[in-house]
Amino acid sequence: MNDQQQKVVRFKNDMATAHAEWVTLATYSWKPPSPPVPMTQRRMLRHNAIEAWDTMKKTGWRPCHPPVR
Repeated sequence: MNDQQQKVVRFKNDMATAHAEWVTLATYSWKPPSPPVPMTQRRMLRHNAIEAWDTMKKTGWRPCHPPVR
């Protein structure tokens, strides 16, 4: 989640193929106490998702505990 941008993302393992592992990245707008509102969804290679999360953490994103649903 990113409080400043009022957004939440969800990384979810997706079906692997014979050649690659995939992750679905879903982005939500979130203004508590309202529930998150879906914005975008895309599929990306697992190693790209890991790189994206590492970059996001450096720019103010943090894990949600417990996860926002």
